[in-house]
Amino acid sequence: MVAPHRLLRLLFCSPLLADSSLWSRTRAYFTQERPEAPTPARPPIARQPPKNTATHEPPWSGCGAVKRWAAAHRPDWRAAFGGKMSHSQFGQDLVVVALAHALSRGANATLGGPFHYVDLAANDPKSGSNTYLLDACFSWKGLCVEPNPQYHAAIRAARSCPLVDTCVSDREVAVDFLAAGPVGHIAGRRLVPMTCTTLRRVLEKHKRVTYLSLDVEGHELPALRGMDWNRTAVDFITLENAKADHVAYLGSRGLRPVVCVGIDTLFARDPLVPAASAWFDANEASLAPLCVDRDVARCQDGDARGYSCAVQTPAVWNAWQGKFPGRRGTG
Repeated sequence: MVAPHRLLRLLFCSPLLADSSLWSRTRAYFTQERPEAPTPARPPIARQPPKNTATHEPPWSGCGAVKRWAAAHRPDWRAAFGGKMSHSQFGQDLVVVALAHALSRGANATLGGPFHYVDLAANDPKSGSNTYLLDACFSWKGLCVEPNPQYHAAIRAARSCPLVDTCVSDREVAVDFLAAGPVGHIAGRRLVPMTCTTLRRVLEKHKRVTYLSLDVEGHELPALRGMDWNRTAVDFITLENAKADHVAYLGSRGLRPVVCVGIDTLFARDPLVPAASAWFDANEASLAPLCVDRDVARCQDGDARGYSCAVQTPAVWNAWQGKFPGRRGTG
């Protein structure tokens, strides 16, 4: 018995049927070579740009050194400041990051992560910034508030923080802002008209802020009064030239002055005060180059002694001046 496929091959290929038009067409149909259907091209894989490259500047080259420094049980403050790790005026960034790391380690940790900051007002994104180091090297998440338009493009290019590009007060109100670089403030004459928002609005989705850097040239109290303290807790605040009414108001919200860093007072939330005070006491001798003083009167009510620590340590002063020329005492 002939297999079916052999019979079909004999039938279609037989010369006896070659003249038959029907069989010719049938044989041509089954024997012709057909090109394979092309494989559809796969769409290219969408890749996210690496952080700080496509939309932001590359990370600061000193991050490796400052991370190793902050991870040490007893940081070498002289090496940190001498190596120009700080971007702040008086080393506030180093103090905050070292304190946060110290209080979040070990079995008796009193501070939990993740860490978040609010920079009010951000001013220049790097030079003199209290939060650039936290952003660039330690991946803290944060918000940058800066009403001066001259800084907006630079902040968006160099920082990962969302930018709130207006002023902050105790209520939403139309004001005239004096765009005067690092000493810009709400003015009494028409220069840059804008409508201030409030910290209540800015932080409506935030239940906790690790660090609030507050320097708004005399408008600190209205900014603080515009915050919903029942909804948002703040662990640490640095405030330039704190006055008695600042101390009283923050005390009513559960924050106490712990230490001076240059002319800034560092406040801590009540549950963190004992651990923060103990940490500063243990590091007091090595903290001296960074203008840190446990006598909080040195940086309050316009006391000029807050500036004197840098003058007494020429190497530190020269390093600071080399980084921020012409900014002595501007805050």
